[in-house]
Amino acid sequence: SARIRGKDISMGMFDRFYNPPEAEERESDAERITGVRLVAHVAFSQIWALIKLNVLFVFSCLPVVTIPMSCAAASSVCVMLLERRPVFVWHDFWKAFAANWKRAAAAGWALLAVVVLGVIGAWFYSSSNIPGGYILAGLAGAFGIWAFVAATYVFPMVLSTDLGIKDLIRNSALLVPMRFPQNLALMVFDLLMIGIGVLLIPYTIWFLPLIGCMLIALVGTWNAGVGIAKVVVE
Repeated sequence: SARIRGKDISMGMFDRFYNPPEAEERESDAERITGVRLVAHVAFSQIWALIKLNVLFVFSCLPVVTIPMSCAAASSVCVMLLERRPVFVWHDFWKAFAANWKRAAAAGWALLAVVVLGVIGAWFYSSSNIPGGYILAGLAGAFGIWAFVAATYVFPMVLSTDLGIKDLIRNSALLVPMRFPQNLALMVFDLLMIGIGVLLIPYTIWFLPLIGCMLIALVGTWNAGVGIAKVVVE
């Protein structure tokens, strides 16, 4: 089991921030904000913070080598938004970047390297004439997708646990099949966001650089928080 460092990012924590006990006493019949409604509430009510975070994230990824650390930092700010804590995007982003860069870089690049190799392998085998090329392309693509989904867990796990690099990667990889329905829904959402940003260019050229990346991060962070709390933390 993992020792939790800082605040648990489980759904219970999200729910306590959005529905504190004192609010329940004042308005016991009020409907509680949970699940997808919680994510939608944050997406609409914190749209300006998400835009600022999205732009900062895009620029921080430009050196390429900083991509995993930027993902962890963005995930940290998304956790704060989901917990309805006060957020100062610039300060909180770079604070999380500096605090988690070693573990985020090691675990993140290990998984992202598999994603890149999976894409290259799928392209190479599908365009070659070797026997069974399409089968090998499918396997390479499947490993790439597996690593991509695992990466959505590894950055929130860096923030919420003290696990070592090997355990971070192992637990993230195991959460992919263990939460297959939820991860499938996440992939559909991610593909929808990417499709809006890419397939409708030039009309939506602004979408991913301005807000799309953080909508993906917000949903991914929430999904990962639920899985980590149920499978890794407990």
